[in-house]
Amino acid sequence: REPFITVQWGAAVRKPPVAARRGEAGRAPHKSLAIALARTLVRATVDMQGNSNQEGAVVLEDEGGIAPEPPPLLKRIQADNANTTAADILAVKRNARGDLQAFLSSLAFASAIVVVFLAVFTALRARFRLVYCGNATPAQQEELAASWLGWIPASIRGHDGDQDHLSLDTLMAVHFHVFAVKLCATIGIPMCLIMCPMHFWLGGMPRGHVDSLSRVGMANIRDGSWLYWVHAFTVWMVIFLVERKIYQEMESFLEKRFRWLKMMPEPRSTTVMIENIPPGPAGYCSDEALKAYFNRLVPEGAIQEVHVVRRTETLMEEKRRVKAAELLLRQAEAVRFSGKVRSAPGCCGGVRADDVEYYREEMMQAFERMGRERMRLLGADPKDEEVYSTTAFVTFKTRRYAEVVLRLQFAPHADEFVMSVPPEPSDIRWGDLMGDGTTEAIREKFGYVCAIGLYLGFMPITVTISSITNLEHIRSHVPLLDSTLADMPFLALGLEGILASFALTLFLSFLPTILMQIFDRFFILRADAWAQHKLQVWYFWFQIVFVLLVTIVGSSVVIAFKQIAEKPFAVFGILADSMPSATHFYLNFMVMQWVTHAMNLTRYINLVKYLAFLPILGEHRAKELSEPEDQDYYGFGSRGARWTMNVVIVLVFCQLSPLIALLGLGNFLICRLVYGYLMVYAEGHKPDLGGVFFVQQLVHLQKSIFIYSALMVGVLLRRGPSYGPVLVGVGAQVYMAYKYHRFHIRFGCWQHLPFQEVVDAANYPKRVSSRPTYMQEELDKAPDRFWDG
Repeated sequence: REPFITVQWGAAVRKPPVAARRGEAGRAPHKSLAIALARTLVRATVDMQGNSNQEGAVVLEDEGGIAPEPPPLLKRIQADNANTTAADILAVKRNARGDLQAFLSSLAFASAIVVVFLAVFTALRARFRLVYCGNATPAQQEELAASWLGWIPASIRGHDGDQDHLSLDTLMAVHFHVFAVKLCATIGIPMCLIMCPMHFWLGGMPRGHVDSLSRVGMANIRDGSWLYWVHAFTVWMVIFLVERKIYQEMESFLEKRFRWLKMMPEPRSTTVMIENIPPGPAGYCSDEALKAYFNRLVPEGAIQEVHVVRRTETLMEEKRRVKAAELLLRQAEAVRFSGKVRSAPGCCGGVRADDVEYYREEMMQAFERMGRERMRLLGADPKDEEVYSTTAFVTFKTRRYAEVVLRLQFAPHADEFVMSVPPEPSDIRWGDLMGDGTTEAIREKFGYVCAIGLYLGFMPITVTISSITNLEHIRSHVPLLDSTLADMPFLALGLEGILASFALTLFLSFLPTILMQIFDRFFILRADAWAQHKLQVWYFWFQIVFVLLVTIVGSSVVIAFKQIAEKPFAVFGILADSMPSATHFYLNFMVMQWVTHAMNLTRYINLVKYLAFLPILGEHRAKELSEPEDQDYYGFGSRGARWTMNVVIVLVFCQLSPLIALLGLGNFLICRLVYGYLMVYAEGHKPDLGGVFFVQQLVHLQKSIFIYSALMVGVLLRRGPSYGPVLVGVGAQVYMAYKYHRFHIRFGCWQHLPFQEVVDAANYPKRVSSRPTYMQEELDKAPDRFWDG
């Protein structure tokens, strides 16, 4: 019965008046505010994408048909939405005088904070070894306990050869920092030793025309100077060095990847996952039919077992009921044993001692229903489409047959009988494999709409939050705070600085979690680890748009990309006009990354949870419940996207401001120290995709080089003495395109083991498999085996 509004495109919609029920003066006091707030948010989203409130825009009216005047807060939100750009939200300012002093202060502050966090971690590690040494082997724990600073040499030594103890994804994540250090040093040291003096002494800009920090950068070169020829060939040098390092790293990775594939245990190494099996009367969506189909295509006796995924939603629901009844049964037995009549009231009012028989009977009935449902699924008619899905796992007796089948096409249509290497048996998302192709396609389209909506909603959401958390607005609604800040003005300055970036910090902190929620609900991921990979891709490109290219986004992503789409060659000038004037922001940005890495070393969230559980449950149970760390933010995907973004910033601005390469070098030296310890000794094991995240980082780096080359071509076009330097820069872009194309041809089959290596794989030691079969666990186990007693 609460008042509501209706939104319709192109027309106002009026609802029947409710005043007759509540009286003419009975309008809810919050109604005008609710309607105005809704109007503001919708219009903000529409207006900021370039659509003014003209024909086809949103029109909102209340029941009386009169649009109420929005309160002052909403007026400010409307004004902020109209005038605020993405650069304003990120506090990206143009280079100006005084930036050198601010940069040196930021550098000193960040360095001091890093030292403090390292000292705090050293003390905490000695006190809480379960939290900070939980993944170390007994021998490693003795080594780490030998001295307070023993963790530093242990982290620096690295474990590139310890592929048996650590996952390949962990090894490559740590190795990426070594790669980034070498890249920053290879580019940064020559840039600072050669280009910085040339900028300072030969740039030609009169003293006083540029700020002190920009005098060692490209901004100190006057238009038309011969130095732009030097920069044109420097673009070639940078692209050549980066591509050479990427190819070397990929070659080195292939050796580790092939070893990882050879050590893959059965049944994963001998199994093929088949998707989009043709359903219907003539289909193969049953164990017997699919096995008979493959027996006609491979030698008889080559197949060990076939498991078509069955739709076990009802069985899983019964299993959840068994667990719930078991929990209540244990509580009732504990109450009876204690001699009480009823347990402490909880959400359900507690349990009574005489409920033991009731819950035991409830659990046994659920067991019986589970048994009947399991037998129904196992004995279902082969043509029953309500039981069988279109995904199956075919396990062969030898790996050779599995590798051959992976490379074959069994149907005339490429979207039928799609073969792939299966995930780890314990990591499969069985619910994603139970749907049909049509439903999956619809869900995925909704997922893309939601993910794209995050991009389009970034500006309206952050501006709205900023307006609400504005210090002036808060003081007007909290008199006590207003009087306190009036007496202590220095507090107002500090609080205003914190609130200035609160909206951005809040949005970016929740961004990985929001993306993961979208992926979990709409995308078919097949395994939990693949959700991290999808997060890596989307999160990286979000940072490209709203961190690296924030100065060209303006007040609307849509308008910016529309301008580029209408005039593609204008992108060179757009980049050259906006990005060179923001180099000092990225210098400070890189320095502040040092603090976040050092803070992560303390594992403060895991420590707080451990200390909360410790007095109640003991250290081992408290350790178990405090792990793992938040995978949305600290998982391979999220971390990989952020680390790659830091390398991209170094590459894009290495010529405009060579100092950023040295700051990037310091950043990744800290990363190597911090994550070389965390990921090896402290954090628990995660599902291993065999280096997928590392390869994606290399691909992202290559794609980002196109942004760097386009920026430099734009600068040469705007400031160069002639078109000669521009043509040299364009030639570097063509070379980059060729190397990118060759990379995918040369390393396009990195995911599969070459067939000549399959023969040698039998002689390699195997890792331990999480499960011996790809049969669904609820079908593999009899119902009475689900219960521990």
